[in-house]
Amino acid sequence: MKKKRNGQESQEGHIRISNRETVRYQTHRNGLLTLLGIGAVILFSLILLLLMKNYTDRRITQANDLLNRESTEYNELEKRIYERESFRRVFDLTVPNLVGVSASRYAFLTNYSKVITTGVIYDDRGSIIVPAEMVRGQEEIYVRAFEGEQEVLSTASVIGVDDASGLGLIKLRDLGGVQPLKPVEHKLSLAQTTLLIALPKGNPDTGNLTMGQIHSTEELFTIVEDKERTKLPVFLISTSLYFGNDGGAVVTMDGSLAGIASMELTERLGVSPYTAVVPSSELEKIVDRIQSRESFLSATFGLEGEMLKIPGLDQVGFYVLEVAEDSTAQRGGIQPTDIILTVDGMTMDLDQTLDDYIKGKKAGEDVVITLWRLNETQSFSIKIY
Repeated sequence: MKKKRNGQESQEGHIRISNRETVRYQTHRNGLLTLLGIGAVILFSLILLLLMKNYTDRRITQANDLLNRESTEYNELEKRIYERESFRRVFDLTVPNLVGVSASRYAFLTNYSKVITTGVIYDDRGSIIVPAEMVRGQEEIYVRAFEGEQEVLSTASVIGVDDASGLGLIKLRDLGGVQPLKPVEHKLSLAQTTLLIALPKGNPDTGNLTMGQIHSTEELFTIVEDKERTKLPVFLISTSLYFGNDGGAVVTMDGSLAGIASMELTERLGVSPYTAVVPSSELEKIVDRIQSRESFLSATFGLEGEMLKIPGLDQVGFYVLEVAEDSTAQRGGIQPTDIILTVDGMTMDLDQTLDDYIKGKKAGEDVVITLWRLNETQSFSIKIY
């Protein structure tokens, strides 16, 4: 006998579950198993992430420790190099002749190395040699130096660039009487120790000193620029060059200037990782080349006076009343009360001015002045700036 009870079928005291109930049970069981599987995957993923994070953190910590240790060791090594007596002596001799240079005065506030570089004082008249890239296209440039603890920020005029060497020339009015570095007087030899010293921030406390050896002595290269060929002697040192020490002074262990490092020239000749150096013996030619190419204004002497006929000499001359400060005349040694008689052999004329005699002259050219001083005739060869 079969009886129905609450949707179930009963037969001989046993309960038989209907097909509908079976399907619902299996569905619930599968759903639960799926949830358990997902939970297990999430739990495993979390454990794996924690393990990976712990491993990563440990590796980062190890890397930071290594980096800090290497940085400390490098700083200690750099300090030992700086404090090494012979290196320190050369460094201290060199840095008064170096300045920081930038096209932006605000660059020195951030000391960002990509916009500041080194300038080497070329003479005591305010000429400074700098990397061409820093001044190309500029009319003025900012120069930073330190006098003791006092920072001095000045504006220099850009004279021009020499594309062959990758060097430029700027002019600063006042250098505080700094004397230029003495050029090397002897021939450099292979493996000779040199120091590349740079001062991009203008501060001796943050200067760069890199030791290297002469990798190759002077070799004559032919540089082609705008179809014009320029022969340029270059030597290489076993030192890597980067923006921070571009334009730095290469000096020997006796403190003499061997040359100036040029990144532009290094890249042009393709000699990296070595550094191409323009020898000090070539700098005068480069300066003259820049001045003759880049200065197109008629030169003036910076004199005030008047043309007059000189009693007793039966000759016309220019009587000097005043000499402008830092002018060509002052640097050439002309003094008030001097009487200029000739310019490059040409005698004075009452109908002309002194500037008429030097019209067309360019900066960097020489002019010969004959004058009357203390009852005698004297001659001066003066370079126009």
